[in-house]
Amino acid sequence: MAVDPQYGTMADFDRLVAEAGKRHIRVISDLVVNHTSDRHQWFLESRASRKNPKADWYVWRDGGWFGRPPNNWLSIFGHGAWQYDGVRRQFYYHAFYKQQPDLNWRNPESARPCTTSCASG
Repeated sequence: MAVDPQYGTMADFDRLVAEAGKRHIRVISDLVVNHTSDRHQWFLESRASRKNPKADWYVWRDGGWFGRPPNNWLSIFGHGAWQYDGVRRQFYYHAFYKQQPDLNWRNPESARPCTTSCASG
């Protein structure tokens, strides 16, 4: 949504791209579209209630026997890919770190291209 302040401002980024272009250097930006932070407003709303409009914006599943995760999937880093959330009382899926819950791409609302909802925060 913006440049992290520790790296500068959007104006700094625009200047970087312009100056790089003058030198025939291309700038590549990394856009992560499979997950958000577990502190992002969408996730906070999703975890708040199973009836929230954003409840299905992330991959949530009930656990298995005796509080075990829904299955044995592993994250990219080799640890379990499911994290129990005591607020929602379900597990959420994360392909990377537990602080990076995956968006539910089967839900058209969370899978749509980022337009006004991203710009507004």
